[in-house]
Amino acid sequence: MSVRIAVDLDGTLFNLYNKPNWLDDLENERPGVFNEYGTNHGLMPYIEKQTLQEKILNLIDRGFTFCIISWLPMGASPEYTEICRKEKLNWVATILPMIEDIQLIPYGLEKQKAITKKATTMYLIDDNSEICNTWRTAKQRKAIQVHENYDILNALDDILEVES
Repeated sequence: MSVRIAVDLDGTLFNLYNKPNWLDDLENERPGVFNEYGTNHGLMPYIEKQTLQEKILNLIDRGFTFCIISWLPMGASPEYTEICRKEKLNWVATILPMIEDIQLIPYGLEKQKAITKKATTMYLIDDNSEICNTWRTAKQRKAIQVHENYDILNALDDILEVES
């Protein structure tokens, strides 16, 4: 049985919504919105980079596969969209280099349309309940919503418990 875990960036891994002026910077197409910042390199509060890396590597060693599926900014110019794409790719390469399948898709596109490799069971970890609801199917696709009191580390632990 194969298990693939898709992870969102903004609000799930990358602490975008607590970054000062993030929305104004996006709306005014200022570079740097998705660059590293803070002591956790932009990771959600209380998640340490090394702890997250070790957990993901442990799951990879157990046969799980990973991908990133993230939206690009809504309504941005093609030039700014490309800047944001490069910033997100750089962030993933710096923080989670073990994840090579990175799908950066237009804002609003259903995330299941970004799937490049299927698995028997496919999880999405995302902070948006609507996105989680559209991802879910009766058998193959499951979604876990993260929030302030339940982060990606909790979600990965729960997936491991269910799939072991």
